[in-house]
Amino acid sequence: MRLPPWMIPVPVRPSRFVPLAPEHARFNVETFLGALGPFGAHDGKSPPPDVLHCDLQDNPDITFRGRLGSGRTGVYRGKYLKGVGRTPLAGNWADSGDLFHHTGHFRASGAIREYLVSVYLEARGCGDAINPCEGVLLAPRARELGAYLADRAPEEDGPHPWRGDLSLQALTIKAADFTRFSNLVWLANHLDFHRTRGEATTTFTRFLVELVAALDPGRTPDETTPESIAGAFLRSVDRGLDSLHRFWRLGVSWASLHNNFAVDGRFLDLEAPVILGAPLLGILEAAPCRELRLPHRQTFSGLFEPLGFILNMRMIAWSLRTRFEAIAAAGPPVARGEREFAGAVARALAAALRGHVLTSRRALEEHVFGWVDAAVPLRRGERRPLREAIATACRAHLGEGAGEGAPALLPVRPVAARLARVDTFIVPHVFDFLGPEHTATITDDARLVNDLVAALDQVGDLDELLAGLEDAARRIRVGAAPQSAMTQVGEGAVHAGDATAVRERSRPCTSPPHAARDS
Repeated sequence: MRLPPWMIPVPVRPSRFVPLAPEHARFNVETFLGALGPFGAHDGKSPPPDVLHCDLQDNPDITFRGRLGSGRTGVYRGKYLKGVGRTPLAGNWADSGDLFHHTGHFRASGAIREYLVSVYLEARGCGDAINPCEGVLLAPRARELGAYLADRAPEEDGPHPWRGDLSLQALTIKAADFTRFSNLVWLANHLDFHRTRGEATTTFTRFLVELVAALDPGRTPDETTPESIAGAFLRSVDRGLDSLHRFWRLGVSWASLHNNFAVDGRFLDLEAPVILGAPLLGILEAAPCRELRLPHRQTFSGLFEPLGFILNMRMIAWSLRTRFEAIAAAGPPVARGEREFAGAVARALAAALRGHVLTSRRALEEHVFGWVDAAVPLRRGERRPLREAIATACRAHLGEGAGEGAPALLPVRPVAARLARVDTFIVPHVFDFLGPEHTATITDDARLVNDLVAALDQVGDLDELLAGLEDAARRIRVGAAPQSAMTQVGEGAVHAGDATAVRERSRPCTSPPHAARDS
């Protein structure tokens, strides 16, 4: 497997994980930073240590001190492992305010969701829009995590989102055939223009090869032009929006979009889905509310998820374009041919972006309204308010001067139900101007997934959880048919399944959604 230049090696050693599928036993590893030692180097003659490779990332719109890339993931034997232990890219390891991202572990509750939402989306014909979880390994919770988890322990007996996580941790397996835009931004910011020709550097030419390989894999270097690069970039944005459209049609919301789309349009971080099974004409919030105050980053869910995606991709587009502009404006040591090509790419990007949903607020408004218009019957008196609601959200988040002055207020009404999301509860809200028939709906197959996840969250025994995951996957494959009937969500309806299998949750956890997850 060819490794791109943003990957670095990390030694690993055998661990304590037990696989759901026996063929995944070879992925029972954990990072072993102690193998690096304080002195010395690998001489290239002795056998190399067993390693995985983790990826360096640059995000142009948000930077957390010490997060240098994948802090708990890496590619090992051709697969992408999550929860494999702290990597050297977790430079935030001593930051007590960023505990979630640098412990190196992956919660069992997150693995439950990654695996079962993969099974669900595959059964609903949407498996190609994600990088699915292929397998799960579980281990008793590491002793070192005790202090980290102490403040998350339930204060009373009964169901709790962290019940199983206090006893178990997980490792998940996915395909490794993807690239993040943050990898490409990192590479663009770390080029060698002095032509040292060292193996540890990346020339402008090699950067273009990597960029085209990620954006437009069917095109050869000889066929590459500035216009083809710009077109391939916009097609990548379109693929991501198409994936979000398909998710919305199935009532699946992720709420953690930042840096979590592959260049090919697949969604990567499957840890925190909310599953309704049907389109939501509204948003998801951690607590009931009567109005949305925009701009507000936690509204990037439900119908407004495309706004979060567009905000992230706008910054990626501007970062790449201005990087090409900077290269074009440089003098020696940048070669003349490199400067000319970089300038042409910058101009092609600028031209291609005009009028595209990535930069045109009105085009995005029409795009999102088109989702609803094609999927949900609207009364005559509902169409105009819906257009105005979408326009208000787009102006607040994407328009000129966004965030300045008085916030925009958008009336909503909460639906009397709470859906389980990892480490918190989520309340669906619909726009208040819609008629009573436009409430949140949940399909029978989505209800099944929610019930199974809610029950498995409470399991702290390793063997019991492995058996439960296997049974849950089987039941979802049988029950998740596209023609499932919709049922209105009501009080207690989401977790009102077999009382012997599903224990009703007793109280909400108010932990806010995380802005950017370390994948």
